[in-house]
Formats: sequence, structure tokens, C-alpha cells
Amino acid sequence: MPAKANVIELEQDLAFQKREWRVNLLTWFALLVMMAACVLGLFGHGPLSSAEVSEPSSFFRVEYERFLRYGSASRLRIHARADATGSLRLSLGQTMVERFELRGITPGPDTAEAGPNGIEYRFAGAPGADVVIEIDVVPIARGSVHARLGSADSELAFRQFVYP
Repeated sequence: MPAKANVIELEQDLAFQKREWRVNLLTWFALLVMMAACVLGLFGHGPLSSAEVSEPSSFFRVEYERFLRYGSASRLRIHARADATGSLRLSLGQTMVERFELRGITPGPDTAEAGPNGIEYRFAGAPGADVVIEIDVVPIARGSVHARLGSADSELAFRQFVYP
């Protein structure tokens, strides 16, 4: 006589199993969306983060990142034109001074003067020459930042978001 095999009978809950599959699928989809957002720059460097604001009439333009991380370095690239005397005046608004640590300015300014509305830098150059200034900053505050940069005859405002 053949031996009887040990058989374990398990109950199946197909409704629960289908819910589990749906949750699993949604989780994988959410992970893929988050990875795509990271690659595209939603949380830092990338095409979604890169931005530019400009004032064409005065040749004043700022390239910046929309999304920053707290404590992580970022760079502002400012394109401006020196006046007829070869001088270029650049002002950083008070919000920039309070919410960012300035790590470096290239080329270095000739003078810097602090005031109630921020800091004003003066650069020397050739009369009417196009100048590119790079400012290395590190966010020291989290959340939305409404930044302002000004030159002799115009001011640009832009927003950045600093993730914790």
C-alpha cells in the first residue's frame, strides 16, 4: 500500500492577494517616478532645476538653480555689462545675505559695501565690456527663498527652494 503524502491545505484570499499586487505595483511606479524626478533635477542639479532670469534691455542675466539642498554648494552665474567708465555695480538683496553663505566671488570685487538692503559690490572692467561673475553660495536656511540681484540700472528677482 502506498504511503499517504503529507498535504497541507491553505486557504486562499484572492481579494487580499489582488490588493497586495496593486499596492506592490503602485509602489514600484512611485519609485520610478521619484528616480525620474531625481535624474531630471527636481531635487538638485538637472534640467528641471536649471533656470535663468534676464533683463534684455540692460544685458543683465542670472543663471541659477531652482532647487537646492540645505548645506550644499550652488553657483549663481551673472552676466552684466560694465558702464561707460568701466565700472560694474552688483547688489545682493538682504534675503540673499541672510539665507545664503557666500563662499566666493569670481572675479573678486574691487570694493564691497554692506547696507540695510544687502551688499553692493563694485567691479572694474573695460568700458562697455560684458562681464561674467560667478558667486558660490551655500544655503543656510530651508524653504522658499525670494532672491534679488541688482545692477546699476535694473533688478532681477527669482525664487529658489531649499530642501532640508
